[in-house]
Amino acid sequence: MQVLQTLEELEVKDCDSLEAVFDVKGLKSQEIMIKRSTQLKSLTLSSLPKLKHVWNEDPREIISFGNLCKVDVSMCQSLLYIFPYSLCLDLGHLEMLKLIACGVKEIVAMEEAGSMEINFNFPQLKVMMLYHLTNLKSFYQGKHTLDCPSLKTLNVYCCEALRMFSFDNSDLQQPYSIDENQDMLVQQAMFCIEKVNATIPCFSLFVHVIIR
Repeated sequence: MQVLQTLEELEVKDCDSLEAVFDVKGLKSQEIMIKRSTQLKSLTLSSLPKLKHVWNEDPREIISFGNLCKVDVSMCQSLLYIFPYSLCLDLGHLEMLKLIACGVKEIVAMEEAGSMEINFNFPQLKVMMLYHLTNLKSFYQGKHTLDCPSLKTLNVYCCEALRMFSFDNSDLQQPYSIDENQDMLVQQAMFCIEKVNATIPCFSLFVHVIIR
């Protein structure tokens, strides 16, 4: 815990057996009662073929990563998602999110009791780069809004399953599949064109879509 509290940059590469970066389960087993904050600003993960979780459990009430500015994750084919839900509530300083060639289906894990609409707000996010994420279908599986008022650059390349834009607020959700319990899942667009035009006057967009 003391190391995590002072560490500002963490880079993990070429660790073939690594399945999780932060052992939140281990912290919870120590019965830590006071929520701690870290100084981690930059997180880079690359070529970790067995990585399933960056955080192996939701760090809620245990540890905060509110100082994160840069998240760069590449070549992590077994990764299920990037952020646990509660972690996103503290990412007010996040400036860059870069994901390349990972197996993620969504960027934020679904909240266990999540049925209400959730607002994700990243006030400092300026750059989002999504490359070769063939399994990525949505930012978050449940109903949500995504606010990035400082976003300047959005680069999307070879993310064929991702629905990028809706044209108005009434076109936010479309069904794409049904799960084992016959509950309808929805594919929601990441951004509404009207909202982007109204809130982000200087916006650079590069989207590459392969049509089969």
